[in-house]
Amino acid sequence: MTPRQRWILWGSLLVALVGTHWIDGGSTSAQSAVVEALPAHSGRSSLHAVVRSNEDSDILALASRQAAAQSVDLFAPKDWTPPLPPPAPAGAPSAPPLPFMFLGKKLEAEQWQVFLGRDERTYVAVEGDTMDELYRIESIRPPILTLRYLPLQQLQTLSIGDPN
Repeated sequence: MTPRQRWILWGSLLVALVGTHWIDGGSTSAQSAVVEALPAHSGRSSLHAVVRSNEDSDILALASRQAAAQSVDLFAPKDWTPPLPPPAPAGAPSAPPLPFMFLGKKLEAEQWQVFLGRDERTYVAVEGDTMDELYRIESIRPPILTLRYLPLQQLQTLSIGDPN
């Protein structure tokens, strides 16, 4: 496109905008310009009322649209981190995980002895023993060792391997 054609295009656009504003009389409603341009006759008042009612509904629709637009901020900062899970319901207390690690076992005089480690201590456990005043050995039946957590009287099990 040549510069001359570009100037002609811009000039005609400017003329069209000025002409539209002049014809409209500077008002914001094109419908009122149409009503005012109609010749005066007996049907004008009914047509004017129809156009006015359409204007009112358009204005109400525009007002509700503007109110809806004002209530939603499209450029508000958004936090994309997921919400925290709800807290677990407060149920009955439960025993903590067993603090013991299985080290080995031995069958002596028809009774099992189990070697357990906790931190840097080693325990030799037999049925009925109490360890740290918190756990009592209920039964030793390989592959399971059953302990009772004394504060809550709850049973816990520890895998100790096959009886061989």
